[in-house]
Amino acid sequence: MRIVVKVGTSTLAYPTGRLNIQRMERLCKTLSDLKNAGHEIILVSSGAIAMGFGKLNLSERPKDMPGKQASAAVGQCELMYVYDKLFTEYNHIVGQLLITAPDIADGGKPEGELPQHDGPPAGAGRAAGHQRERHHLHRGDRRGRQ
Repeated sequence: MRIVVKVGTSTLAYPTGRLNIQRMERLCKTLSDLKNAGHEIILVSSGAIAMGFGKLNLSERPKDMPGKQASAAVGQCELMYVYDKLFTEYNHIVGQLLITAPDIADGGKPEGELPQHDGPPAGAGRAAGHQRERHHLHRGDRRGRQ
């Protein structure tokens, strides 16, 4: 069975932008257990901007686009690092797809097809808040097969 889980910023981080360690650990443990039971897990995650402004020690969430983009750039790295670290404890490999509204506007891509872009990578130059990440868990298969 395919299970899609969407987690928002308030699940992953405190209002300060700092990581909510207990929630992230429980989330990763629960999803790993479901994966071990044979389910396909897709984690859709927000939180990059919050993680970024927390890591950058900013006093509040940025309101301007350059500030949001800078926070998202730093926060996305942090978010993937934490997911990788936590899921590795349960012998699962994570991967990331950045998707934007145009990627899903026409009902999504056919099964197994990745979003294609002629221009810059997905999200480059776009509003940071329009991106969502899909994190796939793979067990013991470093080729990234789904």
